[in-house]
Amino acid sequence: MKIPYLIALLLFVNLAYSQTFEEIDQGVFAGAQYPSIAVANIDSELNDTQEIIIIGNGNSGWRANLYAQDTNGNYTNIEGTFLDAINSQSKVIFGDIDGDGDDDLLITSNETKLYRNIGLGIYNEIASPIANVTQGAIAFFDIDNDNDLDLLVTGYDQDTSNDVLTVLYTNDGTGSFIEVAGTPFLNVTNSTISYADIDNDNDVDILITGTKFNSNKTTNLFINDGNGNFTEVVNTPFENVGLGSSAFADIDDDGDQDLYITGRDWQDQAFGKVYINVGAGVFVGDSNSGLPPVHNSAIAFGDVDGDNDLDVIVTGLGPETFGLFTNDGSGNFTQVAGVPFDQFVRSAVAFKDFDNDNDLDILIAGFSGDDNTYRTKLYRNTTVLGVTSFTEVSKSIVYPNPVQDTFTLQLPEEYINTSASIEFVLYDSIGRKVFVASSFSSEGNQINIQNIKSGVYFYELFTSHKKISSGKLIKR
Repeated sequence: MKIPYLIALLLFVNLAYSQTFEEIDQGVFAGAQYPSIAVANIDSELNDTQEIIIIGNGNSGWRANLYAQDTNGNYTNIEGTFLDAINSQSKVIFGDIDGDGDDDLLITSNETKLYRNIGLGIYNEIASPIANVTQGAIAFFDIDNDNDLDLLVTGYDQDTSNDVLTVLYTNDGTGSFIEVAGTPFLNVTNSTISYADIDNDNDVDILITGTKFNSNKTTNLFINDGNGNFTEVVNTPFENVGLGSSAFADIDDDGDQDLYITGRDWQDQAFGKVYINVGAGVFVGDSNSGLPPVHNSAIAFGDVDGDNDLDVIVTGLGPETFGLFTNDGSGNFTQVAGVPFDQFVRSAVAFKDFDNDNDLDILIAGFSGDDNTYRTKLYRNTTVLGVTSFTEVSKSIVYPNPVQDTFTLQLPEEYINTSASIEFVLYDSIGRKVFVASSFSSEGNQINIQNIKSGVYFYELFTSHKKISSGKLIKR
C-alpha cells in the first residue's frame, strides 16, 4: 500500500520544482519591433477582461493593434480603430486622467494623441499640449499629491528639428495638462523613466536614463519636495546608460525601493546592475545579485511564484543569460531553467493576470533572436499551490477556466485529425491522478468533471506516453 503513495509523492515533487510557462499562441498577435505595450480593462462596466494595445514596427511598417479579450480568455484583433493612424515609433500608456474610474489613453508619436474613455471602452480624442515625440518614454504619476495623474515625457522632439526633450506636465484634475517650466530634467531620448518613493516621505521621486543630443549617455535621480518641485541628487553611484530599461522594486523586503538598471554604458557595452537602497534614498551597488547585463532591453518585476517577493523577467542582448529570475527574498536571483521564452531584443514586457486565476502571466513583444523575426507572445502562469509552470500554449487550451462542470479541450493544431490518440490526465494538488479521459483526435472536445471536487488542479496531455502540453485548471 505504500508504493502508490510514494509514486504520488514523487509526482508532486516533480511538479513542485518544475517552473514553466504555457504560451498562448492564438494566431492573433502581430509581431512588433521597438514595441510599446499597454494593458487595461477598458470596459470594466461590462466585464473583467484585459484589453491589450501593442504599438511597434511590423513587417508592413509602423502599426498599432487593439486586442479585445472575451470571457473565455481568447483575444481578437479589433480592426478599423482610431489606432490605424499610428505611423512612427510611439509609446502608449493607460491612465485615469480625469478621475472618473476608467482608463484613458495617451499615445506619443510624431502626432501625439490623448484620448478620453467616455465609458464602455469608447474613446474620444481631446486636445492637449503634450509634445510630439518619438523614441522616448512616458509615465503617469501624481507628483504634487493632489490625487490626479501628472505626466513626464521624453524623446525626440518632432517639431524642432529633431532635438531631444524632457517635459513635465501637471494635471488640473480634469485631464487638462499644463507644462511645468524650469524643471531640472536633462533632455534625453532612447530613454527610460522609473519612479518611486525612495526616501519614504510619501511623494514620488524620479530616475531618468537615456541619451543626450550629443549622444552621451546619462542616468539622473531627482528628489521630489512633495509639491512637484524636483532637485537632482549629485554623486549617485549609477552608471550612465542608454537603450536600456530600469525599475524600482523592494527586492530585499526591507521596506524601501531598490533599483535595477540595464542598457548600453559609455563604452557601448551591455550593462546591468542592482543598486540597494540602504535607507533615505542612498544607494549602494550590488555586483552579486545574479541579474545579467543587457542592452536593447526590457525588465519587469512581479511575484510569479506566490512566495511574496519580487521576481524579474529580463530581455535583451548581452554576454550572459537572460529570461526569468526568481528571488530568494533577500535580493539574490536565480535564473529559472526550462522556460519557453524566445530571445527577445528591442522588446517590451508586461506582467498581468490575463486569465483571472490570481497569478501573474507574461506578455512579451519584440524581435525574436530565435528565428530572426518579429514576435508577440503571451505566456500563461500555471502555478498550482506553489508549483509555478510557465508553458507555451499553442492552441492547447482549456476553456472556460475556471470550470463549472464541463469545459472544452482545444488540442494543439498539429494533433487535430491525426492518428495520434490524445490522453487528458488531471492531478490534484498533491500529485494524485483524479481523472483520465482518452482517445481525443478532433478539435473542440467536451470534457465533464462534475464529479470532481472544487479546487485547483494540474493537467497534462499525452500522446504515446509523451507529454505535449500542461497547465492549471480551477474547478469551481
